[in-house]
Amino acid sequence: MKTSLLFMLLSITSCGSGSSGDGITKLTPGGNAEEAAWTNEFMDLVNAHRAEEGLRPLTENDEMSEIAEGHSLDMAEGDVGFGHGGFSGRCSAARNALGGGNWCGENVARGQTTPEAVFNSWLNSSAHRDNLENPRATHMGLGFARNPAGGLYWTQLFLER
Repeated sequence: MKTSLLFMLLSITSCGSGSSGDGITKLTPGGNAEEAAWTNEFMDLVNAHRAEEGLRPLTENDEMSEIAEGHSLDMAEGDVGFGHGGFSGRCSAARNALGGGNWCGENVARGQTTPEAVFNSWLNSSAHRDNLENPRATHMGLGFARNPAGGLYWTQLFLER
């Protein structure tokens, strides 16, 4: 099963996988070459869009990605409901990781199977698009995880630093 899941993931978007041992597939941004490629693809989409809008690019931050991934894992495992519960704690953790910060934002999604799909989903939602296009944002983290049924959960965390 793990081999076929890995093959499926590689054939879809060149991402990697790991397992927490309970059926949750952990897709760690920056965790290996395939996963880094998926995060890089997403960052390219975000920063190309921001450039089209005359906005400065965002800097991907590994610590923020770990924070975002933690929320995605919690949602995938069913430890928290789908949504923004605990958002202020993630913002505090991001500020601590970057040594301070101001404006903080977050996008969450579930079900999209590629970085392009989740990016387009967020772009087609005014509130999520507002976060993507916020001129105050300077840094972001991206986290994603797959639940036992194969559904992906995504978290994008933004910070002004």
